[in-house]
Amino acid sequence: MTRPGIDRRAGELVLASLFLEPLPERLERLRRSAREVADWGTVPLLLESHGVLVLARHNLALAGVTPPDDIRAVLAEREAVLRELDLRFRLTLERFLQETASDGVEVTLLKGASLALDLYPDAAFRSQCDLDLLVHPGDVPAASRAAGRCGLFVGVGALPVWWYRLTHFNLKLVPENSLLRKVELHWALHHPAELLTVGLEELLARRRPVEIGGVQAWTLDPVDRFVHLTTHLIRHLVHVPADAGRGSLVAVASTAGDPVRLRWILDLHAEAERLPGSVDPSALAERAREWNGDGELAWTLGWLRDGLGFAPGAEAWVESVLGALGHVPPMAVARGSALERSPGQLPSLPALDFRPVALARLPRWIVPPRRYFERRVAPGGRVAPLVLRRGSHAVRVLVSALLSLLAFPVAVLGSVVARPGRRRARRGVHAPAHVLDLAAAARALAGTSGARKR
Repeated sequence: MTRPGIDRRAGELVLASLFLEPLPERLERLRRSAREVADWGTVPLLLESHGVLVLARHNLALAGVTPPDDIRAVLAEREAVLRELDLRFRLTLERFLQETASDGVEVTLLKGASLALDLYPDAAFRSQCDLDLLVHPGDVPAASRAAGRCGLFVGVGALPVWWYRLTHFNLKLVPENSLLRKVELHWALHHPAELLTVGLEELLARRRPVEIGGVQAWTLDPVDRFVHLTTHLIRHLVHVPADAGRGSLVAVASTAGDPVRLRWILDLHAEAERLPGSVDPSALAERAREWNGDGELAWTLGWLRDGLGFAPGAEAWVESVLGALGHVPPMAVARGSALERSPGQLPSLPALDFRPVALARLPRWIVPPRRYFERRVAPGGRVAPLVLRRGSHAVRVLVSALLSLLAFPVAVLGSVVARPGRRRARRGVHAPAHVLDLAAAARALAGTSGARKR
């Protein structure tokens, strides 16, 4: 599958550079793909937009591939910029953790923030767009105040925090100082419309402690993290057909504005090659069923196997996982609607953090399949008849939607009233002492990073 207007040869090169383990056959495939590229002009853009430029430059050097002089200069320049941004992400994370720790708020790192600690040998190999951080729902107000002390705020035109708590599962916090980066503050891993059944308390009970900048934080249990990465990827596959193969991966790699980012695919591929020595295939399959994400896991592993392939040990492990999953129902993602076929034609609404494509999930959210109810109940537990559970679920969803609709005008009014206060809060972080302190922390972090490289 290729879409009009994309450079398939450039896409093949980008895809061939997507590995952490430099097997001889991978290096040869990268060399072969490089020889096929007629025009390198789009390659830096594709690599950076997918968040893998630094890794690709590293792998090209390992393969002995020398890009044209002008492209080589662009890649070197962009790598320097991306490494600077990576330091700003690290600075943002350390400052946020320091402030939340002082308020007794526990923070769990998600996605790229977590993977940078133990998956990637160089954190810059996988660029981040924002920091995804999870707190307990009851800690959201305290975490928001701590973020404000760092210099992270909701947008001036954003709706009140309570609105996002009512309608969404995360809050976008934007930096007032250019030394910091954007944060997505989560109080859940997914929207309930995705029909995932894992409980937050179970996730928090299984997580692992880590230390960052002298402050304790947490990461998800490795098995939970893998399933979460899978469900996150599936959420964005609004245009990839259910019978996708390698061609769909090439199409993704060939498009700078694709809604799917190769860094998400790299995360899963690299994790699948790292986990065989520590995660039992049956345990992963069972955890996916706990999440109600076994269909998503089976589809994603098959897609990566057919499109990228795995190292021999990982390939056997993936086949064992697929065998342990057995026959799974179709993915829990609504597909085929006009909304999902034309994501680029429907504008999102940034202030609401809402995308019209989410409307396609509403019917399925109101009337979930039977297995959703079966997996929301502990085995052997006493439950009401299925028809009653279906009815009460549909009522709760409709009431929630109605409350969101009725609360919207109140949220808009609250946003207008709150704007002067938000502007005053932002002025506070421009105080000379705050700016100088942040700049000193940035210089110290840059010095530490430089020492590590040497």
